[in-house]
Amino acid sequence: MSVRPFISVLVVQDVQDKLEKEVGEHTAYNDACNAFNMWLRETREKLAACSDAHGDQPAIESKLEKAKVWFHLIWFHLMRK
Repeated sequence: MSVRPFISVLVVQDVQDKLEKEVGEHTAYNDACNAFNMWLRETREKLAACSDAHGDQPAIESKLEKAKVWFHLIWFHLMRK
């Protein structure tokens, strides 16, 4: 029996293991990107709801406070990264 085919099998197995690891890491990265994009979309929608400046003074102040809270949450989230 030749040693060469045995070495080739080991090399192929090593490459396959590395590729499987890379696919797993890419899948995790892709999932994290999707989760971030969903969070960003939801946050934009919430901020858009606060951007309407129509109404009486208490309503506008309430919207402003909500916007400030969301701004701080976004800032905190970005600084954790």
